[in-house]
Amino acid sequence: MKCYNCNNIISDQFMFCPHCGTNVNLDLANATEEAIYWYNKAQAGDADALNKVGIYYYQGKEGFPIDFEKAIKYFEKARGKCSVSASYNLAICYYKGHGVEINKSYAKNLLNYAKDNGHDGAAKALFKIEQEEHAEKLRIEEELRRQREKEEQERRRKELEAYNERRRIEEERRRQEQLRLEAERQKEEAERIRLANERREAEQERLRIEAEERRKREAELERIRQENLRKQKEEEELLKSFGKVEPIIGMKDPYYYRNKMHRTFGRDRKGNII
Repeated sequence: MKCYNCNNIISDQFMFCPHCGTNVNLDLANATEEAIYWYNKAQAGDADALNKVGIYYYQGKEGFPIDFEKAIKYFEKARGKCSVSASYNLAICYYKGHGVEINKSYAKNLLNYAKDNGHDGAAKALFKIEQEEHAEKLRIEEELRRQREKEEQERRRKELEAYNERRRIEEERRRQEQLRLEAERQKEEAERIRLANERREAEQERLRIEAEERRKREAELERIRQENLRKQKEEEELLKSFGKVEPIIGMKDPYYYRNKMHRTFGRDRKGNII
């Protein structure tokens, strides 16, 4: 690495620059002597030291800052040297997504490797993961069940709304049909009343006309009767010296006929005018 103070290239194993004495690894500025000891061993490639430094970075212990990405790097190096504990620690990182993307399948593979190689914590972790996965499965199933219930309730609600809407439309159609029939009935009733009024008026007009004609006929008959009486009197005055004048016979209903009068004379055997 490069010293940021004097720009000289120095080895990563150095904590202080051999040229200017500057602390070139700021992560070790507050580290304890034990941590620096394990750090130096890790730089030498010791598997246990690499795993321990990874734990320092992961947990922020012994004066190290918390840095998941650097912890992952040290765990990977330690695992490359067949460190079972590093495999376990790396599995936890992958399972929780600390410094890497979550990869539970890879994490379980690492835990199985650690378990097969005698790591006690790996078996407990696998058991806990199984419990968590089972609980997650139950949670998902419960969520799906609630979602299905919610969807079923929504479906029933929509069906009920559709049924109510169809019922409302049918009732509205029936109401409109009843209104139409009632309107037609009222129209027919009004037409019947109008026709009845027209017939009554026509009947009244006919009766009026008949009464008028009857009055005219009676008046005419009375005129004819008076005329006949006048003529009877006139004939009697003219013919009384010749004999008895029979009453004038008028027509039963002379209103539509012409009036006629016949004067017939003759003599009997004795020569009398008859």
